Amino acid sequence: MEMLRITSDRPLAGYRIIQALNSGPKLTIIRALINNPEGLTAKEIAKLLGVKLPTVMEHLSDLIKTGLVRINYEGRHKKYVLQAKKILFEIDLPFYVSLMERKDEAELRELEFMAVEYLKKKIVGEGLPMNITVKDVARTLGVDTSTAVSIVDFINTYPEKIIHFIEQMIIQELLNNQSSLTLGELSKKINIHKYWLILAVQSLVSKAIVKLEDELVELVS
Repeated sequence: MEMLRITSDRPLAGYRIIQALNSGPKLTIIRALINNPEGLTAKEIAKLLGVKLPTVMEHLSDLIKTGLVRINYEGRHKKYVLQAKKILFEIDLPFYVSLMERKDEAELRELEFMAVEYLKKKIVGEGLPMNITVKDVARTLGVDTSTAVSIVDFINTYPEKIIHFIEQMIIQELLNNQSSLTLGELSKKINIHKYWLILAVQSLVSKAIVKLEDELVELVS
């Protein structure tokens, strides 16, 4: 298990972890997952701890939001697995102290982080599809359905956040090749659907960073 790193720009994640570690029931679940690194189903956890299933599901949902626990999908079965045994996080103390007053901002930051994490995982995996679904986000990130819904809503509301990340990748690919590339070539190299690529290229064209002629993309000198 890798170390879980929570940077200062994710105050909500840090807040959730501290709250979870101050909760007796959640610590009990964490202890059970430490002792069962291969993971446990919600029913197994409920039976092991002698707790009702709805209560366990509520705590697991909170632990998933902290990033401490993720879901592994095995066919129709879901196993809950500890994400890491070590945590390293920075705290932006002024923001953390005022978190309740700025919770909406913190929520958006956290959703942006998870949206970009989804993008990164898809790029190094099977590729970013044109249509981003709740089911795919849940499976890719190992989060529950409600969290996946929030991430998809964020992407649909703020597509520019995803596009900005893709823009940086396009620029890097063009610099690496020291030449122009077609939209098809960029799509394959970055491993994203052409739909997202075109949106990012159009954004770069509007900023006069690249030019697009007959599907050929080139950096503006």
